[in-house]
Amino acid sequence: MSWFYIAGGELRIEGDRLRVFDGGEITASTKGFGNGGNIFLDVNNIEVTGMSENGDISRIAASSETEAKAGSININADNLSVGNGAEISVSSLDTGDAGNLTVNADTIELNNQGSLQANIAAGNQGNINLTSKFIQLRRNSNIATDATGTANGGNITINSPIIAGFENSDIIANAVTGNGGNINITTQGIFGLEFRDRLTPESDITASSEFGVNGTVEINNITIDPSSGLVELPTQLTDTSQQIASRCSSNNDSSFVSTGRGGIP
Repeated sequence: MSWFYIAGGELRIEGDRLRVFDGGEITASTKGFGNGGNIFLDVNNIEVTGMSENGDISRIAASSETEAKAGSININADNLSVGNGAEISVSSLDTGDAGNLTVNADTIELNNQGSLQANIAAGNQGNINLTSKFIQLRRNSNIATDATGTANGGNITINSPIIAGFENSDIIANAVTGNGGNINITTQGIFGLEFRDRLTPESDITASSEFGVNGTVEINNITIDPSSGLVELPTQLTDTSQQIASRCSSNNDSSFVSTGRGGIP
């Protein structure tokens, strides 16, 4: 007997503005044997914020609750804002592989417990890849790959000229019994965030495992070449004798007069 499992379909949204609020959800999930679908968002301005009156958070999520693979989330935007307890996440709660979260946006702002997450229990993947001109985390917000059980932590790759994190906001790639994930950051400047071997009340960058091998944190600081955009000056000196006119001829009635206070400058 042969078994055929139907995978989830793709969810695509294009537009100028997308707002998910008051516990609203955009989800692609699987609770059976078919793999979960992927989410593609090509929207200029995306805001995910708040929760419902009964405590359901607003979120964009791709998940699996079985051994099937979860889908991935791919976002292209000018501005991405996640705040007030909301999240964008990829996850696998059973033995299936988690998907990946990929964001390409001019600005990424996480505020007041806003989060970008990849959670996994026993499978693989669950990576976060961010490319942005400016990334800011404030008020207990985080970018996190979290591995529970025997799973290895997912990797976090960030490419952004400016990254700022304040008020106990963290970038985390942690695990329990598996290995911690790796964090690779390419930037011109990080403000407020510091690498630490474990979480603290400050804003941290950590890649640890409680009982396994810690992950690695690599920060590549890209500096601007100070000589770029400069014009090379000529090395030959100018003959000043060719720049000064001859004195007035004694045969002409010529004069030079300076009036006013202060004399000749």
